[in-house]
Amino acid sequence: MKRAMLMLVAVALLVGGAGRAKADLVITFEQSGANVVANGVGSLNFSALTFEGFDETSSYVQANAGAVLLGSSGTYADYYGSISGPTSFGPGLNFVADSSSNSGTNDTGAGVDGATGQLLVPGGYAAGAPFTVSATWDNETISGLGLTPGTYTWTWGSGATADSLEVIIPGAATPEPSSVILLLTGLLALASVTRKQILHRL
Repeated sequence: MKRAMLMLVAVALLVGGAGRAKADLVITFEQSGANVVANGVGSLNFSALTFEGFDETSSYVQANAGAVLLGSSGTYADYYGSISGPTSFGPGLNFVADSSSNSGTNDTGAGVDGATGQLLVPGGYAAGAPFTVSATWDNETISGLGLTPGTYTWTWGSGATADSLEVIIPGAATPEPSSVILLLTGLLALASVTRKQILHRL
């Protein structure tokens, strides 16, 4: 029985971890009452990217351009390219956040612009330092912002300079085919072990 339980735990861990990509900055959207809140946690290594300019921009999301900026209250964010990933994560147009915050010493934020292949980095940010950024859209919904549920990942660099950013938009959970196969394999193995134990007792 102990073996069967261990096998079930192992299967659960495999299924839970299947399809997950490690990202050094993870931005997660969630519905919080009547508002939509997005939080970003992690760090960024942009040494493999080229500085392409800066812009004075408040926190916003524009799903049809695969773009989101968190933690900026209208100050300068630095733009670096080129990164690889989705050019959109829904049909939504530009929605400026009602409020934002960050753990830095100024009012600039971090994010991504998938349509231009650019990483948005806080002005004056020391690469690799951990930080948090957030933004809130009052009286909005995930669908109202035109966000399509899913996990969207951008990558850049290689080896020691490899890094990534992930945007997670909640929705109805649909098991991935690989997860389903792993789960069925585990259940079949569990059934086999249980059957042998029953026959052995007989």
